[in-house]
Amino acid sequence: MQRKIMTLLLILFVSEKAFCVFATVNKWNTKVFKEKDNEMDIIATLVPGMLVTARKIPADGKIEVLFKGKKGWVQKSNLVIYDNVFSTLPPVSQNISGSQDEFYFYFNEHINKFNIIDKKIVKKQKIGFVQQIFPSTKNGLFIIEGVTTNESSEIHNLQLYDFENERTVYIGSFNKKLMKIENFKFLKNSEYLAILFNVEGKRLICIYKTSNGEFVAYSTDAIGVFHIENIFLLYNKKYLWFFQPEKNEKKANFSFERMLTPISKKWFKGEELILSSDISYLYIETKNGVLKYNLGKKVISKTSLQSLIFNEDKTLNYYEKKEKGYIKDLKKNEIFALPENMNFQSFSGSNYIVNGKFGKINAYFLYSEEGYELYRYKGIDRIDFLLRDGVIAEVNFEDKMCGIIIEYPEKKKFYPLFIRE
Repeated sequence: MQRKIMTLLLILFVSEKAFCVFATVNKWNTKVFKEKDNEMDIIATLVPGMLVTARKIPADGKIEVLFKGKKGWVQKSNLVIYDNVFSTLPPVSQNISGSQDEFYFYFNEHINKFNIIDKKIVKKQKIGFVQQIFPSTKNGLFIIEGVTTNESSEIHNLQLYDFENERTVYIGSFNKKLMKIENFKFLKNSEYLAILFNVEGKRLICIYKTSNGEFVAYSTDAIGVFHIENIFLLYNKKYLWFFQPEKNEKKANFSFERMLTPISKKWFKGEELILSSDISYLYIETKNGVLKYNLGKKVISKTSLQSLIFNEDKTLNYYEKKEKGYIKDLKKNEIFALPENMNFQSFSGSNYIVNGKFGKINAYFLYSEEGYELYRYKGIDRIDFLLRDGVIAEVNFEDKMCGIIIEYPEKKKFYPLFIRE
């Protein structure tokens, strides 16, 4: 009797383990059938970008899947199955992100964390072959993209990687011919990840939880997404509307009940809206200056701002007009133009960095908030990482070597370092 019970338990264990591979929906109108040979009994329709668990058995036809505690059958050609090979293309060394005293870069199959005070790599983690790494708004959290290819397809695999906790969350696998990745956006301090796809010629936004990869919501109407507190703001070329994922709704498409305001084409700079917010207002950067939307009264008004580019304490505002750069001192209500032939790069604390010609060479300069030159950088040719106090790091990759230059305006010095495989 005991042997029969053990055999039954083993069969159940093996049966559940048969659902051992991840599969990502890559086509519209992916129906889940209750039975393999009965297409009349549909138990669900899955959205591209959703993740299911599948049995890895048939070469074609239908495949049995498990999702949300349910079982059913799906046309295998609608799915991309992840076979635990993340990337087969050679790794691409690259810079990732930086803030304050540290920056991250990928070299020799490792993500490296470099500290500018210690002037050394303080931690590194091997992640294997990777094609691209995208930073989040949270330090040390990245999207990692790997690519596998065969004769007919190019599959892009995505996962989130928490560098400090050495934790990976799989998001999905996407056949470039069917489901092309167009853009990423992290929301609510990187609690959520929004991905803009082009699925067979039609745009789709999918929103995932970064903690576990859960598919939270989607929209076939929107071309962009933003957030304020616990509310997502989605938009297309006509409307701006809100969506609350806590209400457990999956479909975040437009409706007049959700609408915040109609949108003018003049609000767009390129294909997206440039937005910012505080507790009471939503700010929209347009070609003609910054608009302010009162979230409570649902009223739009103009502001005196020309852009949403500020220094650290928001006392300076940079903008461009007729291809020339200007900085407005918001405390003094004064405007001054950038020096002739100088291009604005970024604010650094209360100061700002420009670049232009110094004699016959291109150089970078640190300027004070009053518009005075504080320092000319002598060692760097490019800004890869802009860190605290105007510190700039440049990282170059060549063959099996990584060269780093860090320049400190306060010390008036730069330091070259070299790392080999």
